[in-house]
Amino acid sequence: MEFICQECGKKFIKGYSTAKFCSNECRFKGVSKINRKLSDKECEYCKKVFRPKSSRTRFCSVKCRPANRENKIQTNCLKCGKEMHIIPARLKDGRGKYCSKKCFASRTGETNCKHCGNKLTLYLSDIKENNFCDQKCKNEWMSYTFNGENAPSWRGGCDNYRGENWKSQRRKALKRDGHKCVQCGIPESEAKLMVHHKIPFRFFNGNYEKANILENLETNCNSCHSSQQSHLWHQVPEKFQCFL
Repeated sequence: MEFICQECGKKFIKGYSTAKFCSNECRFKGVSKINRKLSDKECEYCKKVFRPKSSRTRFCSVKCRPANRENKIQTNCLKCGKEMHIIPARLKDGRGKYCSKKCFASRTGETNCKHCGNKLTLYLSDIKENNFCDQKCKNEWMSYTFNGENAPSWRGGCDNYRGENWKSQRRKALKRDGHKCVQCGIPESEAKLMVHHKIPFRFFNGNYEKANILENLETNCNSCHSSQQSHLWHQVPEKFQCFL
């Protein structure tokens, strides 16, 4: 079907009979002109002055329309006190207490710090099983709660003694690796280095001669040593069984 654009006067073809504009650009310009001609009017329900989208608009919002006011109970927001109309079924279910998501999210409750016992007032969404005043309280609580056998990575503890040949083997491993971390390459002048057992010492049942062979030792910086997965082993993987 052929039409004439109401904005630019250009002829165009559309497949439906209600077409008025040839493009979205002309539609935007045409609708803007219509809206500019509309003057502010008063909402028939709340008497608020607003700019209508069309000449047939009678209410300022969806809430003011008659269909959305029928069978509703007038109440007030528990947070800000704003007047609102709620369906009775929502109130019966314990809902409809707040006028907006902002008021709902700003609800607060009282709890106590897990470490020092101080009373805390927090948003309900922030209250958890364990709550703390600050990071310092949390760190102190974790230091004595997850200590020793209560730590997730506890493997029975360890003895600092690494055998009679440990010092000499340690020096040899450092020299072999050029006094650098084999993981990240940082030198001894820039970070503290330590010699790591690829298979943890505890798996050798006190046989330090096997545990301290150079093939089982490597130089790590403190950061790389902390990230070694072998600290958490429950048993030695098959590919490392040959060292035992």
